Amino acid sequence: KRILAVFSSAPPGTLPTTGILGLALLIFGYYRYNRSENRNTSQRGLTSSSSSSSQQRSSNNSSSSVGRDYTQTLVGSSQIYSPSSSSSSKNVVLGSQSLASQLNGVKKIVLVVQGTVLVERTAEEVEISTTIVPEAQELVKELSKYVEIYLVAHVLGDIGQAFVSTAIEAAGILGNKPGQIKPHRLLFCQKLEGKISFSRQIEPDIHIDGHPSTVKELKRFLPRLVLIHNGLDDQVLESLGPNVVLSESLVKFFPGFKPSTTVLEN
Repeated sequence: KRILAVFSSAPPGTLPTTGILGLALLIFGYYRYNRSENRNTSQRGLTSSSSSSSQQRSSNNSSSSVGRDYTQTLVGSSQIYSPSSSSSSKNVVLGSQSLASQLNGVKKIVLVVQGTVLVERTAEEVEISTTIVPEAQELVKELSKYVEIYLVAHVLGDIGQAFVSTAIEAAGILGNKPGQIKPHRLLFCQKLEGKISFSRQIEPDIHIDGHPSTVKELKRFLPRLVLIHNGLDDQVLESLGPNVVLSESLVKFFPGFKPSTTVLEN
């Protein structure tokens, strides 16, 4: 149509003058013009499409990055605020581990009951009465879960033996259940030398006693001894060897143990 319009608008006599050459030039010019216009249109379409794709990829990358950051935040939160990492749980775990760590490498303990598990400190006193130390009662049960415990009592005769046996059994320390000491591990002797003989035969990792004379005799044979003292003379304490540990009570020697309020009130 455009070619016809050009021909119709040409002045009279043009076609006969130019002839075939003029017609060829007109057709060639129109062809160049039309090709240039199509190319520009095509380039604009490609540019627009490329820009749209780039924006879409940028948007996707941004969304992916935000998703990753959000996931990491959730993971971090779960690690920080997980119930297993709460302060109360840590306190419970660390408390249990403290007692276990203090017993690391310990397999057997000999525990002389006078002045440790019992309030009474001598063989003469247990002939009259016996009183269980509440905190020690629970501690001994807890210790028996980790190590073998042998209880030794120095008595003058059958009356003292009956008093000691009754008190320890009533406290639930003896028995065959977990947290109890087997009855055959409660030993009695009527002389101080008997304690020394028992401990040397058992060969415990720790010997705990409330009598300084026994500790002084055993320090040559055992790797570690604990003397539960109560206002003893300083000269007596100074004469003890480097493998002897002093403590005011059985519970204070095991700081990792936390007695329950229920037992303390009884």
